[in-house]
Parts: sequence; C-alpha cells; structure tokens
Amino acid sequence: MKAQYEAIRPAHSNSFKVFLVEKKEFDSPYHYHSGFELTYILYTKGIRYVGNRFEDYYEDDLVMFGPYIPHCWNTIGDHDQPATAIVIQWEEDFLGANWINCKE
Repeated sequence: MKAQYEAIRPAHSNSFKVFLVEKKEFDSPYHYHSGFELTYILYTKGIRYVGNRFEDYYEDDLVMFGPYIPHCWNTIGDHDQPATAIVIQWEEDFLGANWINCKE
C-alpha cells in the first residue's frame, strides 16, 4: 500500500489546524504529511495503520504522529453512532520566529 501526500492547510490567519471528523466510518486513505498530527478518537473502533504496523483502536485513544509517518484509520463493524474524532495538525515550525504575534 503506497501512502499519499496530504498537505496541512490551516486557515490563513492560523498557525495550526483543528477539525472534527464525523462520518459513518473512517475511510481515509493511507497518507502522510510534513507536519505533526494529534488525533483523539471520540467514538468508534477499528484498525489503525501506522508505517508498516497495524493495531486495534478504540474510543478514547489519543495518538500523535510525527512528520512523514504514513497512517490511516479504518472502522470495523457496524455502529449506532458516527465515527468521530478531533484532529489537530501543525507544521514543525508552526510557532516560527514570530510566535508571539500568532493570532491564537
């Protein structure tokens, strides 16, 4: 399985990106990005692929990925609620030299 590059694109006025993923099931492609990602699973369970490893994940999992680490989440089984996660992404230099001037 070959990983696809995914660009991290925070809003112009932000130094990081935060978003809620809520869908019937997690079905993101195997991907990587140049920055960091922190993912908190609120609801669902399945298999998480990271690099050349795979492992089960459950509600309340909190995982941080470093730059260029390929990963994806796949929901397993039927669920009565949507698969839900909070994702925060940022580049290595997101604070930069002028971090005190960031909007956040």
